[in-house]
Amino acid sequence: MLKRDDEGQREPAGRCPACHDRAGVRLAYRVDEAADLIGVGRTTFYALIRDGHIVPRKLGRATLILRADLDRLIETLPRQGAAGDEG
Repeated sequence: MLKRDDEGQREPAGRCPACHDRAGVRLAYRVDEAADLIGVGRTTFYALIRDGHIVPRKLGRATLILRADLDRLIETLPRQGAAGDEG
């Protein structure tokens, strides 16, 4: 479950120490959380999964998205203004 912090941002209601690295960064997210994190909707996020850009993991009934996979996806996106871009 997500709650809003003081700035209105969504954050997990509870923090699981085993789900965070030593710097306190979460290692995995649920699908809705991962979509929010990278700024896309559920439909777009599921399209990223379907097209093989994101590999979901299962833990029981929960579908998890690794933070490392999100970082890798963002790093592979084309840069704005890169050579050959027309927009």
